[in-house]
Amino acid sequence: MLRNYDNTYHGNIDFNIDRKAIESLVTFLDINISKFPGFLKQINTLLVNEDGITSKLEIFLQRQARQGDQIFMFQFQTPLLNTKRTTDISVVYTSLYSSTEPFFLIEAKRLPTPGNGSREREYVQGNHGAIERFKRSQHGKGLEISAVLGYIEDNNSFEHWQKKVCSWITDLINLNSDATIDWTNNDLLSFVENFSSSNKYNSLHSRRTDCDINLIHYWVNVN
Repeated sequence: MLRNYDNTYHGNIDFNIDRKAIESLVTFLDINISKFPGFLKQINTLLVNEDGITSKLEIFLQRQARQGDQIFMFQFQTPLLNTKRTTDISVVYTSLYSSTEPFFLIEAKRLPTPGNGSREREYVQGNHGAIERFKRSQHGKGLEISAVLGYIEDNNSFEHWQKKVCSWITDLINLNSDATIDWTNNDLLSFVENFSSSNKYNSLHSRRTDCDINLIHYWVNVN
């Protein structure tokens, strides 16, 4: 059963609403994520960092949601409950009478990660590692599904980056020395579908003191 952000269970009615909202949201993302590179080209804005790209993504998704009269809305870099940490995009209900806490989160990373070699694997691990943050419930506590968005900024293919990211995870499976976190084959990304200028992947992650979380990975070419 889906749970609130404060880690308490919904009632049956709320659970059914959440399940329907998530199904609608995933369908919405399937349709619209692949349109985002065209939107960037249309607005012709020079984006030099990850937050700049993600802020434009939030605007784009918000406009698309309003046109479709969706029951959800997108918020850029919302502080997480009882912490100073933020996630890149959170999704909440539009109804005045619904909870203001997110029922779905989106964390975004650039591929390749800019900077020195110590940040190379930030999509997967580290203090700012997207997958690791979800595995440690630093993002998505109590949530059973969320997403990681990858901005591909070089000329390498989607297949290249899937192999690269999975090799980093395989290294953690075989060589992990951190006793506070577990890495298994379920953490590997599986290809799901291609949407013209984007690819969709899936992974499932166990969490020691929380429910398992399913991550949908959307990769878009913003080169």
